[in-house]
Amino acid sequence: MTTASVSLRAGCKINLYLHVGDRLPNGYHTLESLFLPLAEPHDILDIRLSPGTAQGLVRTSFVTACEREKPISGIDPRHNTLTRAAVWHAEQTGFRPALDILVRKGIPHGAGLGGGSADAAALLLHLQNLAGKKALIEYLKYTLPGFVFSVGLSPALAAATLASIRIIKKDGTLVRRLQENTACFVSEAKQRGFNLCLAGESAIAPILVGKESDAFALSAALLEKGIFVPPAVYPAVPVNKARLRFCLTSCHNREQITQALDVLKKLAVEMNIALPK
Repeated sequence: MTTASVSLRAGCKINLYLHVGDRLPNGYHTLESLFLPLAEPHDILDIRLSPGTAQGLVRTSFVTACEREKPISGIDPRHNTLTRAAVWHAEQTGFRPALDILVRKGIPHGAGLGGGSADAAALLLHLQNLAGKKALIEYLKYTLPGFVFSVGLSPALAAATLASIRIIKKDGTLVRRLQENTACFVSEAKQRGFNLCLAGESAIAPILVGKESDAFALSAALLEKGIFVPPAVYPAVPVNKARLRFCLTSCHNREQITQALDVLKKLAVEMNIALPK
């Protein structure tokens, strides 16, 4: 990393309402606040990357914002809000640049104008920009599988999954029935000339459509016929490789499976959508 420097401007705020709540285990308190942001007074943060310094080291100093800069006493250079923000960002992202930060204080220290918070927010935004440009971050967020398919499991779903596993352990009937339905779907879909996207015998069975607009249109048309089949489109699948995702269960029967496939084939003809072979 090459040596680079930047100056950031951090405004202040006035609390119109502030309620300090209960103390949390980490020592902080919950806050409820309504505040008005102000452009003046403001602090200036002069930030310099120090490539020759130990990775992750953050050094801060504070001076008055006037012609004759004077050091400000009473601010711990190692445990202030600004330093804590830099350390927190490093822990969360793994991005650990060595920083020298000089804060030119225009916001009076201890005046309740949120100078420390404003400085920390400005620094965090700058560090995030250094860690990755916004366009790149957005691109990765919507294309990497770790982001696209990352979702927290709710307590209800976790409980349902656990109950399902216990049922399966006691009786394998439902699993065998699902396997039979899956094999039926694959066989019947192939007989009708549908493209299964190289999928094996899976309970989530895709049928290739191609254009995203066609996939959405077919999904909506199927729903009107009482058949729910969601579309899978970019970025979950490549561009122009949209597909319909049939989700089979042990509760389906052969008649329902063949009917759904027949309805899809008929709708594609009626809507003049050529499904890939």
